[in-house]
Amino acid sequence: MSTPTPNTTPNNGSVDGWPISQTVKDIGVRFRSDLGLIIETPSNRGLVAVGLSIGVFLIWMIPLLTTDHDNFGTQNFDIGIFDQATYQLSNFDHFMTTRGLNVFGHHLNIGLYFFVPLYWIGLGGVDTLNIAAAISLAIAAIPVYMIGMRQTKNVWVAAAIAVAYLMNFSVSAMVNEGFHPEKMAVPALFLAIYFAMEQRWRLFVSSVAYAIIWKEDISLFIIMLGVYVFFAQSRKIGLWTSITGAVYFLLATQIILPKYNDADETFYGSQYGELGNGATEVAANALIFKQDYALELLQRNDAVGYLFAIGQPFGMLSYLSPHWLFLSLPHFAVNLLNIHGLAANPEAHYVAIPLIATTLAVIASMTRIRASGLRYTLCIWMLVAGTISMVSQGFTPISNNYESGVWQIYDNQRSEDLRGALVHVPDDAVVMATYDLIPHMSHRSHIYMYPNPYKIEYWGIGDAKTDDPENLEYVALNRASIGEDNPLHLAFDTSDSFELLYSAGDVVVFKRTAPGL
Repeated sequence: MSTPTPNTTPNNGSVDGWPISQTVKDIGVRFRSDLGLIIETPSNRGLVAVGLSIGVFLIWMIPLLTTDHDNFGTQNFDIGIFDQATYQLSNFDHFMTTRGLNVFGHHLNIGLYFFVPLYWIGLGGVDTLNIAAAISLAIAAIPVYMIGMRQTKNVWVAAAIAVAYLMNFSVSAMVNEGFHPEKMAVPALFLAIYFAMEQRWRLFVSSVAYAIIWKEDISLFIIMLGVYVFFAQSRKIGLWTSITGAVYFLLATQIILPKYNDADETFYGSQYGELGNGATEVAANALIFKQDYALELLQRNDAVGYLFAIGQPFGMLSYLSPHWLFLSLPHFAVNLLNIHGLAANPEAHYVAIPLIATTLAVIASMTRIRASGLRYTLCIWMLVAGTISMVSQGFTPISNNYESGVWQIYDNQRSEDLRGALVHVPDDAVVMATYDLIPHMSHRSHIYMYPNPYKIEYWGIGDAKTDDPENLEYVALNRASIGEDNPLHLAFDTSDSFELLYSAGDVVVFKRTAPGL
């Protein structure tokens, strides 16, 4: 067979002696062929459907996140804290004046270092953190699909479960809530389950390692994951996985966090009331010594309602395989035995890990059902339940909550007033601000949430001492966000030490001109 003679005419242009037009044509033919192969392969069609669902979800949610922040819908708790934490790490510092704690005395969020290079090149900030968390929650649908395909051996059942995961109101609610480190770990934990099932242990270890560095309590899930691997896959690897999780948890909560917060305890150790402030103590009291008090907390946190809320988006199918829920048993306990109601709120980040176990339980339930007709009927049931969940309780543009105030979707006079305040505060100034201004000013070494540093509030642990208020250079306040029981802000109006630079509506900015208040 003769070899074609390449066209080397200079006016036509060429790539390696071949005409560019022919090269482009060949690439186009190969692309169409490959695309056709992808679409014609059933498993790939399911993955394409899941990918499109992820795309729609992110196209909905990311603009809402950025608009919400632009219109001052974000708050110091918790995005301002994490933004300043990462900013401090990027400057080789570790103390957050937004919380009065060392970054690693707050939580063991080693994963924040992944964002440090972005902060170095000027791409870090609230939007970056929020979008990263949203993407992580969304792309978790891919390993959900992978596990579903492996277990059910049915493309459309697996795709339906992955889509139902995205429709779950807890997912869009967590996106609305903004960045929290455990959200970054969600896809890796699903992947760890998949790689364990496949016995691909290097990838399993990599997934576990990536997940565990985001927050110390993820190690509790790792302990339970080891139990699963021990009984279902490999006793040796399962045992080492559980040991790793336990050692990491003890190292974090008993050594690292107490060391960096100078209080010999974790800052959230008092969140379990009479049950105590350590994992062992809380477990012993809840199970043996103070069962009545534990039951009281379960009732106060409406444990039954909580379990219904996390099951409803999947049509309660997760409860057909309740043994899978044991993967998140420690997190169920942490959430439902907490004296603060937020932990038992299925719209908050605390539900991230229980949602993993709930989703895996749905896959297990569908796997147990062999009749195709019943499977597809239950898929329809699940997607109907997911639609109800998304519309009635979700935070997407088609939900009932969309214009309820959970998103600051409109640029109003309040936003204009707050935006005007930012102009009057230099980027490197030491400033005290209200919680709604801090996320827009947290790229600095010293920024305090009102009334700190004058009065301790959400600062450090216990009897921690705040910084010297004489260091303050600027004060930026939205008086509409300050309660009547905290009148400190009124003192600036008559102070000889501060000059009023800006006033618009309820928003004021003062500049220090002399010592004192």
